[in-house]
Amino acid sequence: MKCIGGHILAVVIVACSITGCAAIPADVSGSDYRSRAVTRVEGALPLPAAVLPARETAAVYGVPLAKKKIQPVWIEVRNNDDRNYFLLSTGMDPNFFPAPEGAEAFADGASQDDAARLDARFGALAFRNPIPPGETVSGFVRSS
Repeated sequence: MKCIGGHILAVVIVACSITGCAAIPADVSGSDYRSRAVTRVEGALPLPAAVLPARETAAVYGVPLAKKKIQPVWIEVRNNDDRNYFLLSTGMDPNFFPAPEGAEAFADGASQDDAARLDARFGALAFRNPIPPGETVSGFVRSS
């Protein structure tokens, strides 16, 4: 088992700087953040990452994360190695929001059903460990 986390921070910083300068398209529903990803390679692991602007974030998550100062970053890990890897989100950013906490930030005043749907949405979009040999895992990590 091997962990990755601190090395991805550089990818996130580069992705943030590139995305911050990009114009936000008028219609984000057809947007593909994966095509804007910046890739860094760590050993046998290509690590594409992309930062979503506020409008695209709201389209993907269904809620305005930017209003709560939450920034999602999409990360993909292709494990071309012969052992499992784990993405340590807290190693990337000490202000990391786990999926349930991100969903909870929007649950005030929501019905139980709406809160459950929100929690399920955040969970479905979240990055999941481990990354087994020969497999690719992608998802979002969120920070403030």
